[in-house]
Amino acid sequence: MYSHPVMSHANDFFAYALYLYTWFQTREGHTRDALLRGATAGLCALIRQINAVFVFFPLAEFLSDGFRAWRRSRSIRECRRAMFNVAVFSSAWWVVYIPQVIVWRVVFGRWIEVNPYASSAEIGFDWLHPRFLEVLFSTNRGLFVWSPLLVFGAVGWWFLWRRERRLSGLILTNFVLQLSVIATWEVWSAGASFGQRFFTNVTPAFSLGLAALMASIQRRVSFRWMVVGCALFIVWNGLLIIRYALGDIPRAGPVPLMWLLWGQFTVLPRYWFRVIEILLRRF
Repeated sequence: MYSHPVMSHANDFFAYALYLYTWFQTREGHTRDALLRGATAGLCALIRQINAVFVFFPLAEFLSDGFRAWRRSRSIRECRRAMFNVAVFSSAWWVVYIPQVIVWRVVFGRWIEVNPYASSAEIGFDWLHPRFLEVLFSTNRGLFVWSPLLVFGAVGWWFLWRRERRLSGLILTNFVLQLSVIATWEVWSAGASFGQRFFTNVTPAFSLGLAALMASIQRRVSFRWMVVGCALFIVWNGLLIIRYALGDIPRAGPVPLMWLLWGQFTVLPRYWFRVIEILLRRF
């Protein structure tokens, strides 16, 4: 955001963290809860259009809770309550999202623009050939290749499932839906970026998974060693940032895997004086 303040990623990170927090704090099923959930989900979509997929889990949750309540009591009142919550959630979502619709109307002449990039850059979607593996594991900004700590965050979702099933269900559903859309986009690699920037907003979810994993293994692994392990990942990521900033690895496109790995151990000897010079200039 310091280098490119017009980008939405930091705001996207904040909105999704707010969305998860709001969902966790509003689990009673009241009308106010549906209102707050709809507003935060609408904010996520307003900041970044792909986040519109976040509505599916809360809506399914309202309907599922209503159906279970109806099976217990056989009362039509429970069905009405579920539909009312869906209506409140949807209304709050649209109230927050309406500025984007107005902008589309002014700019494109249409109330709904599914793919604004198609108008200028002719970038579309290939829904029949999603590239899931490339998005996750390619050296061309693959999510887990460029940010290996996230692998442990994803593994931690299983441990989170054992403690908070609905929360982990929300996280997994949102991640899979977002992955499905990104994998079908022609520019799935995110172009020029440090890593898979399309998933910056999911960082809070990975953090919860990592916390759940560490909480589960803390009886078998010393806390000191967990700190050391996390520190090594921080160093690894920092070295990769240095290489990216100095052009040791390309700003866009694939990177040979051996060079991506081996360069991590040789970057400081090769660029030591250059790094010191940059740091002194920044300070």
